[in-house]
Amino acid sequence: LRTLLGRHEADWYIDLYEPVLELKQELDGDSGGVYLDRDTHWTEHGGMAMVEQVVERIAPGVYDPAEVSEVGVQPLEGDLTRILGLPETYEVVDREVNRLGVSTTELESQVVDGAYPVRRFVSDAPTAPMVEGHTVLLFDSFTFPVLEEMAPYFEELTLVHWDAVGSVDVAGMMEEADHVVVQVAERNRAFRVGAGIIGGEANGPDRAGVHDRLHERCELAAAEAPPR
Repeated sequence: LRTLLGRHEADWYIDLYEPVLELKQELDGDSGGVYLDRDTHWTEHGGMAMVEQVVERIAPGVYDPAEVSEVGVQPLEGDLTRILGLPETYEVVDREVNRLGVSTTELESQVVDGAYPVRRFVSDAPTAPMVEGHTVLLFDSFTFPVLEEMAPYFEELTLVHWDAVGSVDVAGMMEEADHVVVQVAERNRAFRVGAGIIGGEANGPDRAGVHDRLHERCELAAAEAPPR
């Protein structure tokens, strides 16, 4: 996958292998690490590596790591413990983004049957730099830890989970947006992003419509989860 993308010089593609691996080496187990314990996903720290790469690709100079801070801990039930039939809850490091002069408001969510709701945020920043316009982010479970943390960097942000495709007009949202970001873990690439974008076929007509919009116009962040 990475070789194919590099061969085509896909400037719309953000490869997160190197940034996440560099962060893993830098942390060396400190501050909660890059991956959650007993879970297959990133910590908030790992997720913020994705946020930085996406924001800086669209609007260089907007992201400032000094605006991200630890604010305590929060409970989490690791997905591997559920898979084993031994659900276990433990504490993980919680982070928040505080951008001087930025006020972020979450608007009313759109309920989606059988999927996570579509969430919308607007941010007002008279002096702070922002990703201007309306950004639509199509995401999977790797983005969950940093959904709220992403919002203060965007003037208007709509968050749509992949499971909502077919239940809401995701293709229409993408067509009308100023920026489109698609986050997908490599393990899900084949059935979620296929349709000739990287190779493979669309999984059903609803996904095909989304893939058509990606072909027409998007700034695509194919966020891969590197090996643990």
